[in-house]
Amino acid sequence: MFLKEKKFYIHLAIALAVVFVILFVSYKMLSGCTRHGEEIKMPDFVGHDEAWMIENYSSDFDFILVDSLYVKDMPVGSVYQQNPRANSNVKRGRNVYYIVVSKSPEMVQMPNLRNLSLRQALSSLNSLGLNVGNLNFVEHIARNAVVQQYVDETPVEPGTILHKGTSVTLDVGLGSGNKKTYVPNLIGKTINELKPALHNASLNIGETVFMDTAAIETYRVWKMEPSYSSITMVELGTPVNVWLRSENNFDFMNFLALTRVKDSIIDANKQNLSDIELYFMIDSMDCLIEGREFSRNIEDTADSIDKHLELNYDDVEIDDEYYYDEEN
Repeated sequence: MFLKEKKFYIHLAIALAVVFVILFVSYKMLSGCTRHGEEIKMPDFVGHDEAWMIENYSSDFDFILVDSLYVKDMPVGSVYQQNPRANSNVKRGRNVYYIVVSKSPEMVQMPNLRNLSLRQALSSLNSLGLNVGNLNFVEHIARNAVVQQYVDETPVEPGTILHKGTSVTLDVGLGSGNKKTYVPNLIGKTINELKPALHNASLNIGETVFMDTAAIETYRVWKMEPSYSSITMVELGTPVNVWLRSENNFDFMNFLALTRVKDSIIDANKQNLSDIELYFMIDSMDCLIEGREFSRNIEDTADSIDKHLELNYDDVEIDDEYYYDEEN
């Protein structure tokens, strides 16, 4: 039989050797093409110039531009976003998808906000990427209805082409009834949360004071004027001044907890106290929360209360001999 012939086994050995050589060469070629097991750290290209990135790393990666986007605070032509993310393990030759900062902002059409409610107008501007400037409250029968829309103090017609990020000022109706609104609690809010919270309450942002030197994203509202309480009301359109501190330098959690305690005490007592007693209690608690010291000066006390409510103090008798000092 042929199984007993020596020639058969020689041919079989040759065939197996050929197959092994073919498989070995194929594996080596495949490994060379895919760089199997050869991984490197993905560099961080965000913020770097697109041309610099391609010039220095095109031998390691294939760059694919996905989109361009206008970003106000980033250099034109810089990389805004990348995928894979920086510091991830990737193979050489990997496709890197990126978004670059464009030379000019995206253009949008100005909507018709006239006769919309303020809340509807704010939502519409936000969805288009347009900023809300000042809210000017004017005599009009409908409260919080948009009367006119402006860009750079000039009326702007619906359909006008604007850059994304353009600031739009609104004339808003005062209405025929109560022209006051409650002051929202801004304490602890971030810079991005601040302006929408005020506009939704029909108020404007006033002076902004930065108390620390820190990264912009760490700032939160530490103090506000008019100060917040659950009963404080001000005229529509009133500017609210804010003082900002970094969350890295101040215990906002404890500060907010004390503010909630103050609100609970006020709600429990506001039915049983006169206006002067209530506002004295509010301002006294604000002093305690903000860490101000007490003194015996009745004039300082009256001046501080007077900031909240203009009253005649000639007939007011206060039995407690201790009064607080407005100074921090």
